[in-house]
Amino acid sequence: MNRDNFPTELKRLREERNLSQEDMATLLANSHRVFDGVNQVTISKWERGDTKTSLLRRLGISSYLSIQYEYDAKELDTLSPSIKLSDIPVNQDISYSYSIDSVDCYTTKSIPSESWNDILAIHSKLYSLDFMTFYNADHLSVDDIVILVFYCKGLMVGHILYDDRTNMLLSIGSISLSIRKQVLQYMAESITKKSFIIPVHDPAMAQFLYDLYLEPKRSMFGLFLFTVEPQLLATNPFYQNLSENGDQSFKYFRYYSQKSKKKSIEFLL
Repeated sequence: MNRDNFPTELKRLREERNLSQEDMATLLANSHRVFDGVNQVTISKWERGDTKTSLLRRLGISSYLSIQYEYDAKELDTLSPSIKLSDIPVNQDISYSYSIDSVDCYTTKSIPSESWNDILAIHSKLYSLDFMTFYNADHLSVDDIVILVFYCKGLMVGHILYDDRTNMLLSIGSISLSIRKQVLQYMAESITKKSFIIPVHDPAMAQFLYDLYLEPKRSMFGLFLFTVEPQLLATNPFYQNLSENGDQSFKYFRYYSQKSKKKSIEFLL
């Protein structure tokens, strides 16, 4: 999909998925704020080429449909400032491919000290913040912390920490983006919590969650706290495709655009 073939590709991909113009408009509008107000007439005009879509919406639709978008030189220039925002540790990957084959559950008293130190180190590297400082500021008890450690052939490859009493998610770590996807999938499918309070470190991710119609509860230490239902979030096509293909372009371009207008998440709280 690109700027020139967008009308024909949109129609082809929509019909390939057996969606009417009204169906697609409803799905887009209900899934992300960028498409608020989009209706059947809008989709029809896009497909006929009567109305030009913005780069942001073209990226959003390619993300929604999990289709790679091909940029021209002008679009790359427009996008380049936002791409720089995505250069953070949590978006980096390594070359090896791993699969989780076992999960162990610990408390702060039962976890081996070496594993605990590894978790503290990787969290600090990913987020530049000690989650225990954040945790203690809310006067919560370490006795309520549940620690899930994920392994591949005996090697620790990921973790989840949460407070079992308040459902506060404290930390998610992984050695690769593929493992992160598996950890998040485990969280959505295997942890019997209807909702979690999630502190979000990356403002672009916080903007993304807000755009999925989640409301931030408060901010703390520069973090944005959302109440999230993992199973509901996992069914949102924008979140699904972000997790599956790891393409951050739409998320960061949306955040950059909103921040430039002083309408991003920082200006809402």
